[in-house]
Amino acid sequence: MKWEKLRPGNSLNLPCYTTVQRITYLHIRQCQIPIAFVYMVLCLMRTHVYTPSCTCLAGVFFFIIPQIRTTSFAVRRSSDGCHSGYIVDPLMSGTEKWVVLISGFLTIFLGTSLGYSCGVIHVALLEKYNRSSLLTAWLGSLFSSVFCLGAPFGSALVNSFSCRACVIIGGSLNMIGFALACFVPKFEFLFFSYGTLAGLGQSLSNIGAVVSIGYYFQRQRTLATAAILVGTGLGIVIFPPLIRIFLDQYGLDGTFLMLGGISFQTCVFGAFLRPHKAEIKRQQTMSSQAGICQLFKLTHVCSSMKDHLNLFNNTGFIFMCLSILCWSSGINSCTLLLPDFYVSTGSTPTEAAYLMSLYGIGNTMSRLLTGLAAVEGGIDGKIIYFGSWGIVGVLTFCFPATGNVFVGKVIYTVLLGLYSGGTFVLLSQIAVDIMGLDRFASAVGMELFVCGIGFLVGPVIASRIMNVAGYHNVFMFLGCLFVLASVLGAVTILFIPKDIQKTHKEVMSKTTEASPEEKQSMVDPV
Repeated sequence: MKWEKLRPGNSLNLPCYTTVQRITYLHIRQCQIPIAFVYMVLCLMRTHVYTPSCTCLAGVFFFIIPQIRTTSFAVRRSSDGCHSGYIVDPLMSGTEKWVVLISGFLTIFLGTSLGYSCGVIHVALLEKYNRSSLLTAWLGSLFSSVFCLGAPFGSALVNSFSCRACVIIGGSLNMIGFALACFVPKFEFLFFSYGTLAGLGQSLSNIGAVVSIGYYFQRQRTLATAAILVGTGLGIVIFPPLIRIFLDQYGLDGTFLMLGGISFQTCVFGAFLRPHKAEIKRQQTMSSQAGICQLFKLTHVCSSMKDHLNLFNNTGFIFMCLSILCWSSGINSCTLLLPDFYVSTGSTPTEAAYLMSLYGIGNTMSRLLTGLAAVEGGIDGKIIYFGSWGIVGVLTFCFPATGNVFVGKVIYTVLLGLYSGGTFVLLSQIAVDIMGLDRFASAVGMELFVCGIGFLVGPVIASRIMNVAGYHNVFMFLGCLFVLASVLGAVTILFIPKDIQKTHKEVMSKTTEASPEEKQSMVDPV
């Protein structure tokens, strides 16, 4: 093997440029992402968006955060002269899993939590374009669903390349999608820019961060996943009122531009997701079988996506996917329609946005508590899973009777987040319990794909019911979905293969009994 030393970046002496120019300068000098130049051009064409107050806010997100950097890198070349696709930083030795944890948290926070703010954007789209509620709901559900529908493609990228590459590609698509949404002349074009490109970028960033954590924290996977997914809960708290401020100050176009810049920061943190030993081993095996440079093995992405269909040979996985389909249809309908319901019952748009922030607070607490409860030796995550959705179903049945008063709105919104947020923490662990670690990435990708189907069709069906029968019947329908998701989740436990349970326990036992040096070798990348 041959190692090439790369010169570290020079210190930044930024001239007196605008904030947008400084943002782009940082990306070009530190992250070496040429797409930043495109974003600079787009932003300069809309310079009027950036007032002094916006400049201060942009500086916090775009100028301070990206200055996290390393001093030296080495690129490893294989014997055939092709880059193996990962970067080794000597400064990360011994602390790489904690760097990955922090990077994963920031990736999730900045790049994947906007799907829960669709309700605030939904109201703005209705006001600007004056289209039907059903058609506008299709756009919001498309953005949320592509976040999950793109998961199999993301897991295929992870299997063929790395988690790092997946996140960086996702951040770039995020920026391009939101930036294009700022300039589209017609509502229909938003289905491609905002709905598809930006949604796919969110998906790739999410799957890359979650799978990377799953590799590094094999014993405390649930707790580590909960730690990074708290970023989603924090985003749900911050982004709805922040987006409302953007909408009031800069309009819908300026809001899309700001969201593109925020999401683009995931490229910075994705660069710190150092490939795990298991990732590199898999890539080396695939490279030796193919005999060509990994960079050109796009056929492996296609073949990896085909392997996802074989997951449905497992009966337990089928029931799990049906359960996911039910609750994803319900929860996305709630987050999309609740702001409009709150406005129709007397709340102002600003109050509706802050109520959705309460959902984010409950969601954040749920992820933390679920991660702590479902650690090794704690409560079985599958019991927490189906029990939580049963409670959400009961709460949703009761909501029409209390939803007309402000206190009832507050209580339901907080409890909805508290009992639904922990689900995403448990998905990766349940995927390992059902399919084993070898098919972990593919199982997580397919779970999120099914979740995306629910995200797509759920709000459309709920909007149709609302137009015909009103909000009362909508919440009755959503309550039925949540209860059904609970029942199907309970049935899943009966079909978990015993051999996978035994293998998982043996791996945990070996990790517990191993010496500190052996434990380090289990998680250290080469």
